[in-house]
Amino acid sequence: MVKRLHALNYLYRYIFHEKGLPLILLRTFLERVEYWADYYVSRFLPGKSIRIDIHGDEVSIIVYDGATIRDLTTYSGGEMVLLGFAIRLGIARTLAEKAGITPHFLIIDEGFGPLSSEFREELLKTLNELQRDYEKIIVISHVDEVKESPYFESQIHVYKDDRGISHLEVLG
Repeated sequence: MVKRLHALNYLYRYIFHEKGLPLILLRTFLERVEYWADYYVSRFLPGKSIRIDIHGDEVSIIVYDGATIRDLTTYSGGEMVLLGFAIRLGIARTLAEKAGITPHFLIIDEGFGPLSSEFREELLKTLNELQRDYEKIIVISHVDEVKESPYFESQIHVYKDDRGISHLEVLG
């Protein structure tokens, strides 16, 4: 009974509370997550790098702009989206690495909406470069600029007919 209570207490404290699983995973793999997040930040936002610190239950994200530390609140919305995207890619890449697999696909669902035209173009260029890292990059978007980008080999257009039946049309 004591062992079971200890196990349940451990599960609650480290896994199933609001910061549990993500924080324990981040602590376990922090070095690699930080490595990959920084790799992607340097590709999305040249001249910037990122560090992730954990103190207790608090996670701090430190962004270096050259040699200067810049507060996250001073970045534009588009820059914040790119920083978050780099961190998510870093986490995904680390988990794949720890599982002993190489990710073959990158799927981005509506990740371009909050970006300015300038940042959209930069992210599209970077995704084009990331094709070396992934067999396929699939982007789902309603943003015309993204849908019409010359960086994509083909498009799949999804539409509904008059009866409400969905159809696919492969373009290019």
